[in-house]
Amino acid sequence: MASSMVKYGVFVACFAVFVIVAAAHEGHDHHHMAPEPGPPENQSSFTNPSIVLGVFALLVSSLAFRNRV
Repeated sequence: MASSMVKYGVFVACFAVFVIVAAAHEGHDHHHMAPEPGPPENQSSFTNPSIVLGVFALLVSSLAFRNRV
């Protein structure tokens, strides 16, 4: 019973964050901003720090989820 309440609480919290972010982004315009320059042609996408951190976060969260289930 407590586990289902925790799962429901996490779902509600994630949904609340989603609603808050969507409401804060409403009317926000990115069209006046200059685009970021692309990576150099000789750079691999796996050396991009954001991709490496994203894969690492996905790996850590999947390992934590596997231990909880």
